Amino acid sequence: CALPISIVNHAETEGDSLNRFKTHPYGAERILDLTREDIIEKKGRVRDYKADFLIYSVVNRAAEQITPITKTYGARLRYLQDDLDRGFVNPEHVKEVAEIRHELQELQQWVSQMKSLLRHLQGDSEASKDRWRFGAWAASKGRGLTVFLRDTADCLEQASDRMAVLDELAREYADGHERHRDAAVNRTLFCLTVATCIFMPAQFLVGVYGMNFVRDDGSPGIPELRLGDHGYLLFWSLAGGLVVLGTCGAYVAGK
Repeated sequence: CALPISIVNHAETEGDSLNRFKTHPYGAERILDLTREDIIEKKGRVRDYKADFLIYSVVNRAAEQITPITKTYGARLRYLQDDLDRGFVNPEHVKEVAEIRHELQELQQWVSQMKSLLRHLQGDSEASKDRWRFGAWAASKGRGLTVFLRDTADCLEQASDRMAVLDELAREYADGHERHRDAAVNRTLFCLTVATCIFMPAQFLVGVYGMNFVRDDGSPGIPELRLGDHGYLLFWSLAGGLVVLGTCGAYVAGK
């Protein structure tokens, strides 16, 4: 978004690194080059309206840079939304969408400044014939630039509407990602809960048969522990049966 924003000085201090006019001059240079090409190729009314139309041409060229930017943002947001709809969740995409929203807010601020500038120019262009009018020829002759200024103002208004829609799409993507993340956490908790329920009977058996109760003669106090060589096999058979039974129960409940 540095192309249009670099045209406007945000009243930042001279040493501020966020001054895009100084840190990102490419956008301003590009727009001035396009305006110079219009003068050389005699496009528009630059030579008729002299310096006034030259000022308007710079402003209009700057406003035209918003359209490709909003189209690029729109294409990228649609691509990310399609990935999210397919179940592809990437935390980096959330960070990217947050940056897009921030840049859209900067663009909205720039558009508001441009609208204010156009309102002032339009007011000067519609001034009475008794005083100087923006866009009039020498000696206040000729017509103002009201028609041209209104066209640029309409372009900015449409761009503002598009950016509002893009900001809404970015917000919906963030909300959708949050829902996918919550669903993933819920699925993980569900699996852990099912696994705990399946192995809980076996854990109970381990706790019971792990108690070292003995009789006065030193023999185990639990009858199953006095089965000799068959006690160990009996324990695993019982524990394995409970695990299998719990797995089948969880499968049936899941269906």
